Amino acid sequence: HSAVDLVTETHRIGALLQAVLPASIGLYLHLPEAVLQVRLDPLGYEQAVLNLIINARHAMADQGTIDLELEIRHDQVALHVSDSGSGIARKVLPHIFKPFFTTKPTGEGTGLGLTVSRKIIELHGGLLEVKNLPERGVRVTITLKAHKEKDRQDGKETHTPG
Repeated sequence: HSAVDLVTETHRIGALLQAVLPASIGLYLHLPEAVLQVRLDPLGYEQAVLNLIINARHAMADQGTIDLELEIRHDQVALHVSDSGSGIARKVLPHIFKPFFTTKPTGEGTGLGLTVSRKIIELHGGLLEVKNLPERGVRVTITLKAHKEKDRQDGKETHTPG
């Protein structure tokens, strides 16, 4: 995997989504004015995030909001995908990462979106967590290690974020 700027990648995915989401669903990007480099496959990251957005879109029926927020956490970068949907039922939450598990009617979902997203993120050394928000909706957090580079002049490690 190569080092890529997560801000640029997330912005690109946001622009792609703006073109396909209905006008009744607001997509808001909260991205820092920084370069947040991580080692990853951009297409894998895109697939993982798109799966999360599709799930959020289905949870909101015809209107609502989806927020994408990048956060710097010491030597990690976190992407939060939050929606204003109905949330996940407590009895369903333990099963959401099981392959082929879906709450959608037959023919409307494969039950692979979260499973695939989690696997992609884990293959990049990251973590994917899902939590219901206190008021309404769901927040999915992808946490990835920031890319570290060796400074060629003095041999010291530098972190792109922070």
